[in-house]
Amino acid sequence: MAQQLANGKQQFIDGNGNPLAGGSVAFYLPGTLTPTNTWQDPGLTILNANPVILDANGMASIWGIGSTQYRQIVENSVGVTIWDQVVGLVDSYQLSSTGSVVRTVPSKLQESISVLDFGADPTGVADSTSAFNSCFAATTNPVIPPGNYIFNEQLNYNSTSKLSIKGAGSSVTRLIYNGANTTNDCFVFGTTTGGAPQLEISGVRFLSNTKMTAGAGVHYYGLDRATLRDVQYSSQDENNYNFYHGAWVTGCDFSYFDGFQALAQQDGIRCSGSTTLGQADIYLQEGKVFGCTNGLHFSGGMGGITVDNSDIIKNLTNILVDQADLAVTNREVFLGSGLAIDSAGTSSTANGIGVDIQDTDALVIFNETWVSSAGILIRTGANYTGPLLLKTPFLFNADTNSGTTHGNAVEIGNVNCAVVAQAPILRSIQGIGFTCTAGVNAQVVVNNPVAMNQMEVFDPATICPTFIDNSSGFGVQTSAVSLAANATYNFNNFSGQINVQNNTTGSIGSVICGGGGVLVLGWTGTVGGTFAYNSAIAGYTFTNTGSSTAIFTFIPIRQRAAA
Repeated sequence: MAQQLANGKQQFIDGNGNPLAGGSVAFYLPGTLTPTNTWQDPGLTILNANPVILDANGMASIWGIGSTQYRQIVENSVGVTIWDQVVGLVDSYQLSSTGSVVRTVPSKLQESISVLDFGADPTGVADSTSAFNSCFAATTNPVIPPGNYIFNEQLNYNSTSKLSIKGAGSSVTRLIYNGANTTNDCFVFGTTTGGAPQLEISGVRFLSNTKMTAGAGVHYYGLDRATLRDVQYSSQDENNYNFYHGAWVTGCDFSYFDGFQALAQQDGIRCSGSTTLGQADIYLQEGKVFGCTNGLHFSGGMGGITVDNSDIIKNLTNILVDQADLAVTNREVFLGSGLAIDSAGTSSTANGIGVDIQDTDALVIFNETWVSSAGILIRTGANYTGPLLLKTPFLFNADTNSGTTHGNAVEIGNVNCAVVAQAPILRSIQGIGFTCTAGVNAQVVVNNPVAMNQMEVFDPATICPTFIDNSSGFGVQTSAVSLAANATYNFNNFSGQINVQNNTTGSIGSVICGGGGVLVLGWTGTVGGTFAYNSAIAGYTFTNTGSSTAIFTFIPIRQRAAA
């Protein structure tokens, strides 16, 4: 860019605007009469006399040091003072506000060092890898102005120094991998030994022009107190699925993903923690993961995982919790009330899963979380013993896509899994609300379940629920009641059909108590029982007709809709 050059000489004038011919300019340290040097050349090799004598046009060539202030005394040819004041050179800077101080222009400019200062190309034509590397080496606070920056090789910030990257916004600052290698990580921050402490990235979108077959779009090593705000790993508006994994975190503690987006062929965001249990917390909020095989994948050793105010949607499995990367349980998973886990399943031949817990004993809490539209809304694995806590979850639309036999809200894979469901809300469940795929008598402690359509809330063949309160639509029931021979148990707040099932012989009888619900009764041993209407309580009384004490389990469910 062409620029106008400054005058080679300075000209001084008198009070009438005339050249100060034969005048003089003396230079001193501010507030003193201690002389200080000036020079005749910009290389500062030829000293001026002090004072400097002006020529017939009132001119002289005077060069000084940019960071220096001078007391300047200007006199005419007969020694009359024209002015006496402190001056700075052209690279001084000072705000007009009260209390501001004089600074040099270079120090002001160095507050913001841009990748453009090192030759990065925002037009997306030239490779910017070298420019970014040079910028990151020069400053820990690089600025990335709007533009499309192309990288023909991996960008690797393999330093443990703190780094704060500021883009202009994820919609306008785009970093695009364009390399030939299809299996590496496209962008890397941190080292496998020292991590990436207190990394900050804001206002950036990472993309790839290359269809990757392995690796991550962005691989973070050792995130420690990191903040990643308005960072996107591809974006739904571009529908770019060239990343294999979107973001991959290997080692993490107390770090934030805030305002994220991720699209990838495999995992949208994948996180593993530490071998030290409980020291790997991560918070994800205000984000969206869309159309991946696994939306969020917590792959072992995480401490506290909090996900809220986000859409995890249309992934084959929306959230996966396992130990794929680190054989250490994930300690706690908190899924919040602002989280929508929706529309799982991207394959036309497979049921999607809302949340798949293939861990061992992670505490997983759903706190008024919306889980919807999947073949299985929540599934736990064969090795998972819980606890699984469902606090008023909205479990909606479990369907039987592609002719499979699922369509269940909660599938429990271990009969010893501890499940507590507080006021679960179930709607449009085509299969069963709670079922166990690993055997019988899986324990579910439930409080006030609400079923908003005809369905079996509990699979009577596999689930043994314990009711701790009045259950909407079900009445007052309990579980594991010990009754002596000929002892009775009253049902005084129940209307519906009571099915009597002997879990040993498989025989089933029933008593009609009116409309509204179903009660399934199972018992231990070969003893049996009878129901009779009891006018004293305006309800039904069950009597143990066996000759010895037996333990009975009462399981209310809603009747499944007719096929």
